[in-house]
Amino acid sequence: MVPSIDNTKVATALGLLTSVYSGKPAIQGVLTSLANRFQLLEQQIWSVINAYILANFPQAGSYTTWLVTALGSGGPTLQYLGGAGAWPPGAVIPAGSVLQCSSTGDKFTTSASFTLPAIGGANTVSGSGSVRVNDIFYLANNWVALDNLGAIVGEARQGRTDPVYLPAILLRILVNKSTGSTSDIIAIVRNALSALGTLPILLSYWEPAPGEFEFDIVPLATTTLNALLSLLPEARAGGYQGMLVSSSASIAETITWGSVGFGGGASFASNRRS
Repeated sequence: MVPSIDNTKVATALGLLTSVYSGKPAIQGVLTSLANRFQLLEQQIWSVINAYILANFPQAGSYTTWLVTALGSGGPTLQYLGGAGAWPPGAVIPAGSVLQCSSTGDKFTTSASFTLPAIGGANTVSGSGSVRVNDIFYLANNWVALDNLGAIVGEARQGRTDPVYLPAILLRILVNKSTGSTSDIIAIVRNALSALGTLPILLSYWEPAPGEFEFDIVPLATTTLNALLSLLPEARAGGYQGMLVSSSASIAETITWGSVGFGGGASFASNRRS
């Protein structure tokens, strides 16, 4: 069972009263007051959990948009417009998120997390920055939680925007967890190609001899090739010899014999410590 927030703390507590106490207004009042504090604690804990779950990551993009309908001392009132691919109602936008208006350049940084209402609903959002009524904001980049997670798993941001940085973190986690098995290595390559936006027409894996493995990938851009060369040596135990055969040309311009590609290639030695 996947854990989820429990919003029934008060009802659960009152339901545990025995018949001797259930009809006592004073006891019920005291218990309700105490249970409300536990409910608040539950909500606060889950706001932190939701803010750091990668599945809830607020992807940047114009499809997740808000309209500024009013300004007030507590912050601007943002009407959630949603859109195709938008975050669903109930998703938590963490503190420190940057909202940006593409038409005016206005930016607003949230100082507290907030939960998205239904499409067309609104939130009063605390924070700082330039905001004008009728601005349309979208979720911008640089969610600090990603920097923290990247530091934990060993993947620095290196100037990458959030939508580029998140797949790199997930890929690094795969590399860190790799047992060096064939399935792990293939999963890493497939995820790397997907994260880097590469959809090869030819992708094959084979082991020409004990302690050796080879990937043939066509086409493959130089930047993607370099990224794979930095990941694969860390995903398999030391002592293996790897070969990555590739070509930046299209499949129609590439000659292949079996699983050996005609094009550029690079070899590497595994350096992962078992």
